[in-house]
Amino acid sequence: MLRRPATVLQITADDIADYEGRRETAVSAQQQQREAQASAQAQAQAQENSEAQAQEMEGVRDAAPDQQAEAVRRSRDERIGVKAKRGA
Repeated sequence: MLRRPATVLQITADDIADYEGRRETAVSAQQQQREAQASAQAQAQAQENSEAQAQEMEGVRDAAPDQQAEAVRRSRDERIGVKAKRGA
């Protein structure tokens, strides 16, 4: 059986620069995609919150003045995370 000499690969500085450039481009594209998704999610969440707040305020407008004040106070407390006191 005949043996062939081993194939010698030669990697040049240009080859390395090309590889690094392709890799950097791919990483940059992935990062931009993640940022775009995060931005889209934040916008969707903000829109949902504003719609929920608008619906909440719709009920406040139709209520009596005392009920309006209570509803506004309750809404504000919910937004800032204050729990309602029980037994009051």
